[in-house]
Amino acid sequence: MAQSRLNRPRADLAEWLRCPRCGADVAHAHDRYRCGNGHEFPVVLGIPDFRLYEDPLIPREDDYRKGERLQREAERRSFAELVAFYWTLPTYPPTAPDMRERFIRHVLTDEQRIAAWADELGRGDALLDVGCGAGVLSASRSDSTSAFAG
Repeated sequence: MAQSRLNRPRADLAEWLRCPRCGADVAHAHDRYRCGNGHEFPVVLGIPDFRLYEDPLIPREDDYRKGERLQREAERRSFAELVAFYWTLPTYPPTAPDMRERFIRHVLTDEQRIAAWADELGRGDALLDVGCGAGVLSASRSDSTSAFAG
C-alpha cells in the first residue's frame, strides 16, 4: 500500500514508544519506526507493528491483507456491520459460529462494560491504549485526557 494518511501516526507518538527489542527510543520515518540500534518496525494502516514474533495463528502478511480489506470495508459499513464482516473473514483455526456471535456481541457492548468501570481508569494527562479492541477505552477518556492514542 502506498504511503498515505493511514501510514502517518500522530506526530508525537514516538515520544511514547520504545523499541520492544532493546528499549531504545524510536523515531518515525516514512512507513516505519526505527530505534538507534537499527531495529525496524513497520507502520501498517497507521498502526505501528512492534511485534517481535510471528503470530502463530495468522502469518504477518495475511494479517496485513486482512487489515487492508477491513479498511476498505470501513469506508462503506457501519461499525456494527464492520464487526460482523470481520468475523466472516478466515481465521486460523476457524472460529465456530457460536463463538463468532459471542465475539461480535462482546465488541458491540464494549462501551457499556467500560462505562461500568470508567472511574478505575485513572486521571492522568495521557493515555496510550495498546490493547486489542475497537479503541473504546481510548474514546472513553478522550474528553478528560489531553493526549491519547489507541
